[in-house]
Amino acid sequence: MWVLTVGSEVDSYLNVFVNQWNSMGIKGMFLKGKDDIEELVEVGFKAEFEEQMYFWDFENEKDAMAFFRDLYLDKNPSENELRKVFSDLGYQQGGNVYRVEWSLGFLLAAKD
Repeated sequence: MWVLTVGSEVDSYLNVFVNQWNSMGIKGMFLKGKDDIEELVEVGFKAEFEEQMYFWDFENEKDAMAFFRDLYLDKNPSENELRKVFSDLGYQQGGNVYRVEWSLGFLLAAKD
């Protein structure tokens, strides 16, 4: 199962920024990642958690902004507000690539 870690940059993007800029709002209830492992082990599961980095690649910042607006937002944040989001998530710019970082956690559990 993939999860978003509570308190991560992606959690903040979805539950704060998207909630503010999408008229329907969002209230993601995410697992706690590593903390959930302890709870699963206590009730007899073998469990492990791994966080992996992914990247959204674009030709330039303008394309990244258009994608993020179209993906979740029906209100119109300013370019500066989107730049802050990219800064919070992490981004790299060079050559013909504007790369925005994204992370997902994977929680694997099996009962003995």
